[in-house]
Formats: sequence, C-alpha cells, structure tokens
Amino acid sequence: LFLVFIKYKKIISYFSFFGFLIACFIALFSERSWKGEFQIVLNKPNQETSSLIGSLQNNPMVSALLGNNSFLNMEGDLNTEIEILKSSSVLLDIFNYVKEKKYTNNKIDNDFKFKDWKKSLDIKLLKGTTILDIAYVDSDKSLIKDVLEKLSIKYQTYAGQKRIKKINLGIRYFEEQIKIYNEKSLNSFNNAQQFAIENDLMILNN
Repeated sequence: LFLVFIKYKKIISYFSFFGFLIACFIALFSERSWKGEFQIVLNKPNQETSSLIGSLQNNPMVSALLGNNSFLNMEGDLNTEIEILKSSSVLLDIFNYVKEKKYTNNKIDNDFKFKDWKKSLDIKLLKGTTILDIAYVDSDKSLIKDVLEKLSIKYQTYAGQKRIKKINLGIRYFEEQIKIYNEKSLNSFNNAQQFAIENDLMILNN
C-alpha cells in the first residue's frame, strides 16, 4: 500500500484536494439546522392511583366485594405511552402551527405531511429511567423555542387530562358497584322478609 501511495501520490493528492473543496462548498452553502431539547419525567401509568388501589386491595372487605377486577389490576406500558405522545392525536395542532409558519414563509409546499414533520422530532426514553428526552430539529431557528414550549404545554395538558379521565373512570366504576350492591341488598332483604312471613318470624325494618 505504501508503494502504491508513493507511485500515485499526485493523483491521490489531487483527489483529496478536490474532495476537501467539495466538502467545504457543501458545508458553506447547505441549509443549516438548529436543535433544541428538554426532558420530562413520565409517571408510570398507574402511579397516581397506586396508593388508593393499594389501600383498597389491602382491605379484606373491599377485596371480597370487588374480587380481581380489571380496574384494580390495570397495567400500563411506557413504550405505548411514548408512541401516543408521538402520534398526530396529540401533536396535530403543533404540526399545523409549524406548517402554517413555514408555508407563509414559502419554505414548504402545501402538501407537507405530518409524517414528514415527525422526522424532525426525536422522542426517546433514557435507558433505565422514566425520563423522556424530547429534541426538535429545524432549519428555521425562530421556530425552535416556540415548538419546544408548545410541546411542553401539550404534554402537561395531556397528563392532566389523562389523570382526570382516570379519576372519572374510578368514580364511574364505584358508582356502578354501589348500584349493584344496593340491588343485591334489596333482593336479600326481600328474600329475608318473605322467609319471615312463611315461617311466622319477625324481621326488623332497620
């Protein structure tokens, strides 16, 4: 290899020089990209209600009534949660904001798609943690801060809505259980009353 290099050193030097010039030209005239990022801590899917659920499961009377109900044994998946956070159902309004800004400045065509914009987002879970690292890359530096702020607000809003939905789900479940056991109690009382009548016994109304 050394002998080949010596023999063709002029040709190799020319190619190296022109390659360097081309690289410099590309670096100087290609569109620059900017990157911003922030991190958020994800709660595990049932973390907010784990203390309530734990106390319910430790209560033998409540456990006997509810049994192994799916509401008390829900298991979440952080990876699924991350995919939801990346989806258009959560991020569509931010995409529309970026699209409007870029289209107004003649930087994109009107047929710019969400899946194309999504490539600018890098959302990943840091290994061994529940910390979500969110990065956004764009050639328009002025958009970086706005998009990151909107992402932060969107994820906080989403977390709040999810928590309220979970609480409402719990309330609805226990309201349904109250109806069921009220009906069972009434049926039990009616049966006891019928048994008392048939056997000439007295039953206390209270």
